[in-house]
Amino acid sequence: MKKFIILFLLLTSSLFADIILQGSLHVGDGFRSGWQYEEPLTKKRLYSIYGEEDGEHTYQYYLDNPSYFYLSQDTTITGFELINAIGLTTNTNIRLYIDSNLVATGSDGSDTVTIDPPLALSKGFHTIAVIGSCYRNGRERDCSSRRIDDIDDFTFDAIKLYSDVNTTAVVHLDHLHTGNTDDYDDWYDIENSSIAYYPDAPLGNSYTFDINITDNLVGFEVLIPNMRDVHQNNVNTIKVYDKNNNLITTFYINHNNTDKFNFDVIYDQNVSGIKQVVINSNYASNIDDIDDLSFDGIVVVPYYSFQELYNVKIDYHFDECSWDNDPNTYEIKNYGLLGNEYNLTAFEQASQNEGQVCRGGNFISDDTHDKALLPKNNIPLPSEYTLNLWIKFPLDENGHKEIDSDFYYFNIADRPGQGGQGDYIFFAHQLSNNIWSLNINDDNGKDSINFNPQHLNGWHMLTFVVTSNGTKFYLDGEYNDSLYTHPSGEIGLLFNSDYQTGNNQPNWQSLGALADEFKIFGRVLSQSQIQTIYDNESNGKNYDGSPRICPVCGGPIIRSGLFNAVDIVTGSCSAENHWDDNITTKIVNKDFNLTVLAKAADGSSGFEANITKVSLYLFDSSSSGACSGSYTEVSVCTDCGTTKNGCLPVGPMQVDRAKKCVLVHIEGKDINSTSNDVNESNSTDNFAIRPDHFSLTAPASMVAGKDTAILVDALDEANQKVIDYNETLHVRGASVDIEYNETKIGCKTGTFEIVSGDQFQNGEANMSVRYSEVGEINVTVQEVNGTEFASIDSDDTSLSQRLITPVSTTLSFKPDHFDINGSLHNFQDHDFTYLSDDLNMSAYLPLVITAKNALGDTTTNYNTNCYAKDIDINISHTSVPSNNLNSLLYLYEDANDQNSSVTWIDKNATITIQNYPASNFTTDHNGSAYITLYCNFDRNSSKPVDPFELNITGTNVVDTDRVEGSSSDINGTANFYYARFRTDDLATSESEDNTTAQVLVYDSSDTKFDTNQTLMHWYVNAFHSQSDGDIRESNVSSSTTLQASDIDDSFSLNWSQENGIFTITINNTSKTKETRYIHLDIPSWLWFSYGGGSYSYDIGSDCTQHPCIKYNYIPPTQTKGVKSGTVSGVDFDQNVTSSKRGVKVYR
Repeated sequence: MKKFIILFLLLTSSLFADIILQGSLHVGDGFRSGWQYEEPLTKKRLYSIYGEEDGEHTYQYYLDNPSYFYLSQDTTITGFELINAIGLTTNTNIRLYIDSNLVATGSDGSDTVTIDPPLALSKGFHTIAVIGSCYRNGRERDCSSRRIDDIDDFTFDAIKLYSDVNTTAVVHLDHLHTGNTDDYDDWYDIENSSIAYYPDAPLGNSYTFDINITDNLVGFEVLIPNMRDVHQNNVNTIKVYDKNNNLITTFYINHNNTDKFNFDVIYDQNVSGIKQVVINSNYASNIDDIDDLSFDGIVVVPYYSFQELYNVKIDYHFDECSWDNDPNTYEIKNYGLLGNEYNLTAFEQASQNEGQVCRGGNFISDDTHDKALLPKNNIPLPSEYTLNLWIKFPLDENGHKEIDSDFYYFNIADRPGQGGQGDYIFFAHQLSNNIWSLNINDDNGKDSINFNPQHLNGWHMLTFVVTSNGTKFYLDGEYNDSLYTHPSGEIGLLFNSDYQTGNNQPNWQSLGALADEFKIFGRVLSQSQIQTIYDNESNGKNYDGSPRICPVCGGPIIRSGLFNAVDIVTGSCSAENHWDDNITTKIVNKDFNLTVLAKAADGSSGFEANITKVSLYLFDSSSSGACSGSYTEVSVCTDCGTTKNGCLPVGPMQVDRAKKCVLVHIEGKDINSTSNDVNESNSTDNFAIRPDHFSLTAPASMVAGKDTAILVDALDEANQKVIDYNETLHVRGASVDIEYNETKIGCKTGTFEIVSGDQFQNGEANMSVRYSEVGEINVTVQEVNGTEFASIDSDDTSLSQRLITPVSTTLSFKPDHFDINGSLHNFQDHDFTYLSDDLNMSAYLPLVITAKNALGDTTTNYNTNCYAKDIDINISHTSVPSNNLNSLLYLYEDANDQNSSVTWIDKNATITIQNYPASNFTTDHNGSAYITLYCNFDRNSSKPVDPFELNITGTNVVDTDRVEGSSSDINGTANFYYARFRTDDLATSESEDNTTAQVLVYDSSDTKFDTNQTLMHWYVNAFHSQSDGDIRESNVSSSTTLQASDIDDSFSLNWSQENGIFTITINNTSKTKETRYIHLDIPSWLWFSYGGGSYSYDIGSDCTQHPCIKYNYIPPTQTKGVKSGTVSGVDFDQNVTSSKRGVKVYR
């Protein structure tokens, strides 16, 4: 089942662009059993029951030995999740460390953590570790505290990093042990965290990682982190198998001792995918046993290009046709991964000259021109790297000055800074003794070797391999010497120095030579790799062995006359009949054939000629239908054949790059000619060579308003990126055009814009784009008629054949976050709310939840008809102090005026509304959902509660796409009062008379209300209004029990209320003398009874369940007349035996 989960994660990771780090790990103190891996990664020095420290536990182990992962591009991480986490408790707070820094801490018990603000990580290797909480005596403590006695134990099967992009690397985090159980030679404990220990019983003598990369690669890298306990070299192996299960290579795991190290190796040959990597523990003679190994998983990085393989940051060819010495143009192109931001500009007449490969640069200064190259931005130096270039020796001292007395300096590269702090790599010539040296300075010192460049002649390749241990110097691929310095920081100048001037201003310290092919590789190259580069570039090739096509600068000689070339002629051919044929648009890297025609000078007829050479002139531009600018010549054939009937088929041929204009150049002579001279002609028609099709790669889900990386490629038929296709992308404009539209009818189309990267570079456009709305848009990358790449062929090639095949895909955008606005109100916006388990009396909280993009704009498509999702809403509040309340009850009214059922929860629990339907994001409020929450508490009719305030401490929302929003700024306060309705009995000699009833509120502290205390701790609520609670009905009967058959209709009652006191007028029209009980129906939130009877006004209820007034009419003829307050009242209160002054105690 576990393998299925991992497979499913891999499938879904490509869909959602999250980064999956596979591997089962156990974090904790090892005191809990039942985990798949018994030995944990994370331990703390725990104290035993005797108070002694258990030396077997080191909490720092996992942080000191973290797992590794690799990012194939710059990435932003917004959160992470532990997959299939087991053992997390409600107190566990997950802590995520990346690159040894604590970047996020989770909430109690959660396996998912948001990183806010998001974490930006650069391309390359990173470390990761996850730990939990530490405890002492059951209470959470800082893990660095003394006497920690417990640590969270949990396991997980993978870590998912939330990101908009994926990684090409395959990562396994498992902590593993290969070998046997004979442990006398192995480290099993972990008292020393720098030395290996074995997590469990061995998994056998070998362990197989499934990699399953099916693409063809130019190489790969294998990193096995924290490898330990290697006892003998050339014994233990790593075997790598291709997708067809053929062995690619075997690496030996060699190390000088048993200490921990990272095994990192690069394989730089073409491979057909990678299926598996197998780690083998083998027999070691020096221990007479299987050599057990401990290691922390594996990272396999596939390389799809030599540029990635060698991590070529900087790559200057110096092949441009001219340098303009304009300080603002940066005309010298960087072909490396750092791109155009690190192009160069020429200073002080630095110019082009011959080079080792095509052209090079001339950096020989004179008395007036101090030549140098300046990058557009200072070039960052990696922590470890290889710098490579060619120099034509000997060095020339023209244009040099003694910056330091008796010394001339000849600089290869210079770091910014004056006073020697920025010096980098340079030759020094001590004039008085004629002593030469090669010098390398870093921030901590200077080092030099005796090296006389004047003993060299011609072109030579210099290589500097920089590591933390120093710099190795290679000459023409061979190791020469070492220096202890290892420069870091940035490069500010090439081929000169600002020593003693600063600010990247040359100071008469130029290289004094021609130079070519300056490169910085972001990795340490081996001697064999350096030798390969030397061999390739010595033969005029690129460093990776691919051919370098040198541009031909200056316009071609346009010739016409004897020869022509047209599209291949099928069937019968004659020069005169086909002379006016054309050449239609061709596809990069796709075979095509041409027919060469030969026609007599007078144009009368074809003739037989020996075609000695056919070439293609490749132009990057055209003007007025003709090829223009500089061109590159590519040979098609030599000694091509004879034009019988004036016709000669040539081909098949291919062109490996895109060109806007191509001419066919033909050289030949009459078959009877004995002269060495040839006639030359160019084709009468020109044509374009275009990419076959576009492709578009984007994350499966993107965030509205957020800059997101997408990749648009111009590809050939084999899906390879097309060299020299460097067009510009436009949104709803000219070619290359990006069109977009919302796919769902009735939903708004937002604004799509290119933030950066609108330029193709050799068929690849790494764009950052932004779309304002949520939704799904159909995006098409296409050419537009009239501005297409092959527009030169508009006169002879159909539109469909001229246009690059477009690509269309659907991009999905979700909101960035939700805004939550609202405030808490008392009942009907009064100053208080009575406690009530009837929500007709309740405080209320109206909320407006609005979907926003990353720029803070409302995404109006987030509505029920378009792209709204169900949401979960959580509302937390201040604690409720009273012990007489247990539960909070609530219901909500949705955006469609529909009420939910009443929900009861613990009085201090978070209010949770799950799956609030997307239909509440109505089209009346596009992008927003309305909800009104009504809440109160479980009022007990016999247990009064002191006044208290309720505030909202936080709200958060999350939809089914994991879009979140939160707010801690919900204003407003609800003041809850416990109220009662207290009546006075009436004994009167008047047939129409008044009595009163009071609305009282409880305050045992006697601080909330200053006046109107009528009973101990009970106060008249002078702010009571009719809407807060009114007498709803009255009935008069002869009994304390309300019965339908016992209703005296001869009485009529009227009442009014002011300042919390009801005046009740009783009209005894029949002057009934018998005792009557006036039953009053009031809201349940005004009922109080010491006996605890719940409120009821149903038939059969009595005066212990609702308020009553005992009424006695005493005719005035019998006495002098009485009024209320002069007789004892009836009482249904179990704790009071009588009412003083005729006042009835409220029930």
